[in-house]
Amino acid sequence: MKRAILGSLTLLLASSSLAHADGVQSAFGAVGVRLQSKGGGLAPMLASCPKSNNDNWQYVGSALFVPISPTDSAVLVNTGHCDGGNGAGQYLVLNRGGGAKLVNDSTIGDMSFLATNAYFLDGTLTLYGDRWLPDDPHCCPSKKANLEFNLATGARKLTVIDQN
Repeated sequence: MKRAILGSLTLLLASSSLAHADGVQSAFGAVGVRLQSKGGGLAPMLASCPKSNNDNWQYVGSALFVPISPTDSAVLVNTGHCDGGNGAGQYLVLNRGGGAKLVNDSTIGDMSFLATNAYFLDGTLTLYGDRWLPDDPHCCPSKKANLEFNLATGARKLTVIDQN
């Protein structure tokens, strides 16, 4: 009996790990396609960036995996620019129904809103992070904010958090 329970638990953990890995790889693929459409690409790490003509190339800095269901997920992919500089890229990918969809939202981006954390609750994916106001310098966003995505309706809501 103990072996059967242990075996079932091992199988469950293995399948969730595969779903996690598949979700992250699908997200990287979706971001790579977007960057290729702009003449660049996505390198898995800074060391694998092309040595020349890399103006439109970015590399994976990190990825945050958020389970939505046993088969669906959201992945927040953070990138750096292969040609250096202090710019940052951030992409939100939804893996649902076997497909990966890059979320187009002008709110997400350097000098606007960059998420540092995310969670899913009651049908809403919430990103928490830094929000730049119009007079903020690049180094220093002045506010924290939540960016909420209702996955059923597609509604989006940005809430700046007053920190006084």
